[in-house]
Amino acid sequence: MKNFLLTLILIGGATFGCYPSPGTSNNGDMYYEIPLYDEENGEDAEDVTPVEEPQRRTRIPRCNKSCIISNESGVLINGSPVSDRILSYRIYGVDGVCLAVFADEFSFVNFIFSGISGEYVLRFLMDKDSYAGTIYITAN
Repeated sequence: MKNFLLTLILIGGATFGCYPSPGTSNNGDMYYEIPLYDEENGEDAEDVTPVEEPQRRTRIPRCNKSCIISNESGVLINGSPVSDRILSYRIYGVDGVCLAVFADEFSFVNFIFSGISGEYVLRFLMDKDSYAGTIYITAN
């Protein structure tokens, strides 16, 4: 029974850590923190193929980038503003359909905090690389 409870706690903690949740700072700034993954496609990638699930007992590479989307600070990747490098901000449904494309950070951030809710895949396309991450937005 003790092993079962320990396993349940570990699985619950791992699952909770996989879903980014909104946070608030002391000054009322709303933000989302999202783990990002490198994609092999550049700016001309219209349809990015989803990454297949690894086989059982295969190690998944560590996520080394994170993104914070804040209604006051905009988009920060690894703690640095990158709006001058991002050519396109894209929002996809979990089914892979592109829902919105933004050329500027301001419009993208306003859309994220406009009251939408659900699970979305965000893609930040740059000149030679692109990043993707999943965000779960709850209605406030």
